[in-house]
Amino acid sequence: PNRNSIQPSLSAARSFLGASSSSTSGASVIFAKLIANWTSALFYVVAEVYSSVSVGILFWQYANDVVSVTQAKRFYPLFAQMSGLAPIVAGQYVVRYASRAKDFGESLHRLTWMVTFS
Repeated sequence: PNRNSIQPSLSAARSFLGASSSSTSGASVIFAKLIANWTSALFYVVAEVYSSVSVGILFWQYANDVVSVTQAKRFYPLFAQMSGLAPIVAGQYVVRYASRAKDFGESLHRLTWMVTFS
């Protein structure tokens, strides 16, 4: 409700960065738009970071519940290595199989099948 009092206008952001008001492209124009809409930009950045952090925290909470303290020294390095390898394997699967489907429905079916199978 008080957006106008905490966000600068686009012209004020452009003048702060030294961007001309007639230019429509360039880094200074992009930064001026980010400054003029900093609350929305901050919201989306925090939303992305929160999702990544919360999934990691939930996984390690589950790992602490399942693995005993004596076995933690044995299994935690394996979990950490697999967490680094998983995005590589998932990316290769998408490139080789899911992206070669004839339409989006079949691609989604292949991805769902692989998640279910794993």
